[in-house]
Amino acid sequence: MASSSPTKPPPTKVTRSASCLCGAVAVTINGVDKGAVLCHCSNCQKSSGSSFAHNYRFLDADLTFDKGQDAVTRYEDGNTTNGNVLARHFCKVCVRDPLAALFNREICML
Repeated sequence: MASSSPTKPPPTKVTRSASCLCGAVAVTINGVDKGAVLCHCSNCQKSSGSSFAHNYRFLDADLTFDKGQDAVTRYEDGNTTNGNVLARHFCKVCVRDPLAALFNREICML
């Protein structure tokens, strides 16, 4: 009897949308979900106001600003567990973050 190993289904494109609290910034990501991440580092705890931050990872190329790209500013967070700089993007009006991006990587997190 031949053994069979489970096969992984091909990646499926998904669409995710997010906005800041006041709605000045809105983004849509249409692409392959690179996996969800629960981060428990102290900076993600501070930025989320929770014991962890939940993020979906996508390629930067899959991101589209629906509105408010000019209302976005960023903070370069270099105080990370692995030492990689994380760009935390947030709305200038309500100071909420619809997305973050890892520097020198093609990954953004929603």
